Amino acid sequence: YIAMLAVHHSMRKRGMGSKLVQLAVVAMRATCDEAVLETEVTNTGALRLYETLGFVRDKRLSRYYLNGNDAFRLKVWFPPKSPLTAETQQFRPHEAQPVEAAS
Repeated sequence: YIAMLAVHHSMRKRGMGSKLVQLAVVAMRATCDEAVLETEVTNTGALRLYETLGFVRDKRLSRYYLNGNDAFRLKVWFPPKSPLTAETQQFRPHEAQPVEAAS
């Protein structure tokens, strides 16, 4: 679960948000079946970023935020791993790859 992701406004449009999500997803793939996050339905920049990285809209959450706005729950599912792959996979941040789209 990705609970919070923020990039300072002065540092946006430089690929940092994308890289942060990719690093989180690479770390999660070793032990998880999926990655999940929520974002406001009005946050078009975040939705574009997550969907570009393979996340899909799973559910709309009515009045999810304290300000009364709805959210989308987004998920990306990881392909099944053989037991050997799961045990031997190592996290290497410098080799982060884009998230694959769910099939």
